[in-house]
Amino acid sequence: MLVGSHGAFLAPFPDGTGRWLWDGRVDFPSFVDAAAWDASARRVAVASSYSTEPNAIGLFDLETGTERRMSLVPPGEAGQGYDWGVVCLAFTPDGRLLAGGSGGLRWVDPETGVSDWIWRLPKERIVRCALSADGRSLVAAGSGGLAERRDSAGGEVVFVDLARNERRSVSSHGGRVTAVAIDAAGRTLVTGDGEGVVRVGLADGSEPHRLCCHAGGVSTVAVAPDGKWIASASGGEIRLWPMPDVTKPPLHTLPYDELMAKLRALTNLQVVEDEASSTGYKLEIGPFPGWKDVPTW
Repeated sequence: MLVGSHGAFLAPFPDGTGRWLWDGRVDFPSFVDAAAWDASARRVAVASSYSTEPNAIGLFDLETGTERRMSLVPPGEAGQGYDWGVVCLAFTPDGRLLAGGSGGLRWVDPETGVSDWIWRLPKERIVRCALSADGRSLVAAGSGGLAERRDSAGGEVVFVDLARNERRSVSSHGGRVTAVAIDAAGRTLVTGDGEGVVRVGLADGSEPHRLCCHAGGVSTVAVAPDGKWIASASGGEIRLWPMPDVTKPPLHTLPYDELMAKLRALTNLQVVEDEASSTGYKLEIGPFPGWKDVPTW
C-alpha cells in the first residue's frame, strides 16, 4: 500500500489491478500519514493529519469492498474546535485499533468507532507511536514535530505495557523525540530526535546507545523483524545501522582508555599530529590485519 499527499492507494495485485482507498485527488486536500493492516490482512485502516476530515479514520474491508469512516470527535462535541489529525495507526493481534496524533493516543473500536484515551496531551502536541509484533507493548512520544525550537521543553516518551495496562515515562531518550520504534519482542526502544540523533536502549529506560548523526531531524525509525538492523530517515536520506548490544554500556559512557581501545578495535584509521597540515593533524590509514573476532558494539 502506498500513502502520501494524494491519499492511499492499494498497489496492483498480480492481475494488474489496484484501488484507491482514500483518494486525495478527489477529496482534496487529503494527506494520508497513517495506514495499518489487521492481522487477517482483510481490513485496512487509513487516516490523515490534514484533510477535509482530519478527525476521521477510514476502515476498508477488502473482501466485501465496503468502506466506513469513523469520527474521533466525541458524540455531542462536534464544532468545538476538534481537529485531531492522525499520524500513526496500528492494529493489535486481537483486532483492536490504536490511533495517535494531535492530542494524544487512544483506543478505537473498529466496530463501533467509540474511542477511549490511553494518553491524553494538549491538542498541539503530536503523538507518534509504534506497536511491538506481539501486540503487548507500545512506545509513544509526544512532541511538537521537526520544527520544534531547540530550546523547547519538547515532549515525553512513554512505554506502555498493554497487557498490564501500565504506562511509564522514559526520560533517557531526551525531550525532542520526533520518531519512535520498538523491536518485535517489545524489549528495545529506538527513537530519533530533531537534531538527527538516533537512540537505542532497553525499554526499562536505561542509558541508550547513540547513533550519530543525521544532518537534519529524524522523521522515521524502524527495526528489522529479526532485530539485527535499524533504519532511520531524515529528509531524503536513509541510513542503516547494525543493532547495538543494548545489554552492554553505550560507547559514550565508557572510561577514556576503554573507549579508545574499543575504537581502535573497530577501525584502522587514526588521527595523528602533522605539522605540515593546515589543521595540525592528518588521518593515517594503517594496515588492516583482518578480524580474528568480528568487532561488535
